Amino acid sequence: MCIRHALSWRAVCALEAGADYLVARNPDDFMPLTVSVVTPAELLATLSA
Repeated sequence: MCIRHALSWRAVCALEAGADYLVARNPDDFMPLTVSVVTPAELLATLSA
């Protein structure tokens, strides 16, 4: 099974839920989305600002 295919359900769920962010250790695994894909460190920096 392709890793990108296995991870795609997360992107679908984020889009369906209207999420602002999808948090992933490797954002490059996701195609460009309308949801921002960020690392955990990036999300923490955004929330701390």
